[in-house]
Amino acid sequence: MPTLEPIDVSLTVEERIDAFVEQRARLLETVTPVRRAALLLEPESEVVSSWLQSTRRQKARELERVFRAELEQLGQSERGVLLAALVAASAWTSWEALRAHQRLSVDRSRAAMALTLRALLAGQR
Repeated sequence: MPTLEPIDVSLTVEERIDAFVEQRARLLETVTPVRRAALLLEPESEVVSSWLQSTRRQKARELERVFRAELEQLGQSERGVLLAALVAASAWTSWEALRAHQRLSVDRSRAAMALTLRALLAGQR
């Protein structure tokens, strides 16, 4: 598992996006083989299902922490929608779509994730 350092929330939004995408891409690329296997087991295994749900919640909380300043500028409803969009854009399932289905390189996948996060966050400013 790659070492994950907490992203400094005092960085500019652009710097936080870059740091977040770099870290998330490293993580997603590393866990992909295990994640594929876990998805096959998820419907039949409470342990695997629980682990995946916990991981999903943890990754959503990390996004909320890193982009708290931008999220707090919004009303409750808009905040929830933006957070959901950020989670979807940086989830393993999105990474899998970029890497396996679109057959993009790691660098192109990273660029696509960064572009998506920038667009989502810019649309709320």
